Formats: sequence, C-alpha cells, structure tokens
Amino acid sequence: MFGSGTLESIIEGRQILLKLFYDLFTQKIDNIGMSNIFKDSGLDDFYANDVAADYMILSFLELIYTPSSIRDSSVIDTDYIKIIKEALINNAGVIRLGSTEKGVAPTKNPLFDATDLESNKRGLDISIDLTKFTPEILQKIIWTLQYDAMYQKNYQSQFNNIRSIENIKNKIRDPIIKLYTNLYNIMMTYKDGYYYDSPYSTSEGEIFYVSLYRPSLGGMAGDSSISQTTEASKNMIKLDANNPSEFSKSLASVVFYMVKYSATIQIKQGWSSSPYNVFYGNLLEVLDEGYMKQSFYEDAKNIGGSLYHGDKNNNWPYSNAFQSLVEDYNRDAFTFDNFFPIRKFSDADEFDECIIILFNSLGGTYAGFHNSLSDLKPRDLL
Repeated sequence: MFGSGTLESIIEGRQILLKLFYDLFTQKIDNIGMSNIFKDSGLDDFYANDVAADYMILSFLELIYTPSSIRDSSVIDTDYIKIIKEALINNAGVIRLGSTEKGVAPTKNPLFDATDLESNKRGLDISIDLTKFTPEILQKIIWTLQYDAMYQKNYQSQFNNIRSIENIKNKIRDPIIKLYTNLYNIMMTYKDGYYYDSPYSTSEGEIFYVSLYRPSLGGMAGDSSISQTTEASKNMIKLDANNPSEFSKSLASVVFYMVKYSATIQIKQGWSSSPYNVFYGNLLEVLDEGYMKQSFYEDAKNIGGSLYHGDKNNNWPYSNAFQSLVEDYNRDAFTFDNFFPIRKFSDADEFDECIIILFNSLGGTYAGFHNSLSDLKPRDLL
C-alpha cells in the first residue's frame, strides 16, 4: 500500500472514470452529430457517432494511464486526472480531446484538429458534468485522483507500478479465455452450417481472414488498420479451419492483438478480399455492419464486404445460431472494468509472455483449445 491508496483502488478508480467519461463523450457527440461535421460523406449518425465516441474513449483511456513525462501536451493539456481533480475542487471544468499531429488525417477532421490554437484549431472541449460524481463514485475514485502530474514526489515510480501487467493479469485471464472461445464458436458454427452456402467458398477448404482495425480520426476506413493507428505489426491474420493446430495458434494471435491493441475485427470467409463477411466486433461488444462502414472522409477507402447477400448465405446474420452467438459474445466479452490500454503499459512486452503462458496452460483442456497451444511461441503471435 502507498500513502495514497492501494494499487487496486487506484486502478479501479481509473476504470470508473473510463465508464463515466464514455457516457459524457457519447452525449457530446450525439449533440454534435458527425454528419454535421462531414456533410458529404453519407454518414449515419447512429453509427458514426458511436465510432467517434469510441475513438475518444480509446484516446482518453490511453492518456489517463500515460505519465506526464511521455505525454505530448505541447498544444493541449492532456493530464486529465489533474483536470478532473481541479474541476471537482473548482466546481467546473473542461477536458479537451484532439490530435496535435499534423498531416492529412488529423487536419481533415476539424472536430479533433488541435494543431494551432491561434487559428482556433484547439480540438474538442467536453464539459465535465459534476452531477455524475456521486458520493459513492467520489469515494471510489479518491485514490486515483492523487496520481496526476501535480504529485511529482514518488510519482514516476508509483505510476509505473499501476502500469504493470502484473497488476491486471488476473483481471484479464478469464475474459481472454471467453473471447477466444466466443470467436472459435462463431467461426466453427459458420463453417459447419453456412460456409458452403456462399458461392465464394474456396477450393482450399474452410478459410477465414481476420482484419484488424481501430476507430480513428478517419472513422472506420481502410486507413484505420492497427498498423496505421498503433505500432502493431499486423493488419490481417489467416485462419485455416482445415488445420486445427494452426487454426488455434492463429486464433490466439487474433486475441493477442485485440487485447493488447484494443483492436476491432472483421472476419471474412474465403480470402482477404472476399465480399463475404462473417462477423464484426471489438473487446466490448459485437458490432453492426453500419458501424464498420462509417468512413468520415468522402475519398477514403471503405472497409469492404458485407454480412448480407441475396443468396443462401444471407441466412447467416438472421439465423438463431448467429443471434445466440451474439448474445454469448456480448455477455462474456470484456467490460470497462477490465479494458486496459496494454500497449501503453511500462512493461507492455510482458503481456506477450503472459498470454503465451496462459495459452500454453490451456492447450488440450477445452473444446477449441488445441494441443498445439501448449507449444505456442512468440513467433506464432506477432
């Protein structure tokens, strides 16, 4: 225990703030309407607003776990813990979200362009709704508010401690197992009952491709792949259901990228550019196709393919089997309580070893966890 609360209470407090500010971001974006910002892009506000709010919450999450010494605050103050604390003291406050990066994507998104304060390019201001901070919430976040850039004494060493994989590995173990199981069940159910309804089934047998994205300044588009929005090395993973050993290892890789990089996935049938999609989802929930089609820029490359077709394959998204799998996924997926910005942790590479140890222990234990996982290596993930 530190002088200002336990590691557990500090981490819990940050996750409570995550849930609280997601509601504030959603409300803010709904009031603005993304179609009012990008008038010629044919956006559907129902989905486009969700994409923008998800971009905001990913940015917020990573910044509240990033020490001031490595945080870019040259244009806007992103020490959100300090700002929230001051708002509670002063009975008013605003946080600002925006990109200080100069380039095509940031400057084409006027809502988040924070590249020049003098030209009123200052990002998006969100008023902190203090009515959300009930006495119960204040009691739970009091310790996490002590860890901001104003507390320089012992700040760095203690902050690095809360950004350690060791503190969260027990929180994410079961969700990782459930995520793997849910994705396995989705693809096996499709393979066994729907794969050959499609005219695009391949001569190679039952093949799937998983594309990896994140909501970005451009919305959900071709340039939202995780290799363009993070330091990740992969955009796509092939899964061969004809080879259970390799399928299990490839699926472990999908889970790895989803958890470490907060990736959103698109599962395709057949090959990488197939028009037949099977599933969309992120760590928190199953996503509708409309969400995946919200590219903010009129000239951007859209995410291709569809769940819906005029042939027998159209049965899949309307089937009882699919709906049951969606319910299982939404019930068992990660929540805001265990959704962490692992790529920003001080020992993020330790996660690689941690998830390999977990899958090694699971090889041959449950349906879908092939014996080959007992021999999973880093090269199988990365």
